[in-house]
Amino acid sequence: MLKSRNLLIQELARLESMLKTTPPSSPDHPVILKRLADGYAELEVIAESDRAKSQAAADAAEEIARETEKKRKPKKRGQGTML
Repeated sequence: MLKSRNLLIQELARLESMLKTTPPSSPDHPVILKRLADGYAELEVIAESDRAKSQAAADAAEEIARETEKKRKPKKRGQGTML
């Protein structure tokens, strides 16, 4: 995923460079704009996916920490079941 993100960023940089040198009246101008828009949309999808994965990992780590803390806390005397 990192490799594809880096390639996408390189492509976007080349497209931006092409856009700067392409006159607005050129028939290629709208095509370059469309490719840029598609590229940025794809980059957003990748970023959102990465954010979701990071959040899921953080949530899992937090849950593990809570469970570990529960196991460490000794029960206070008199809080067990009565027979």
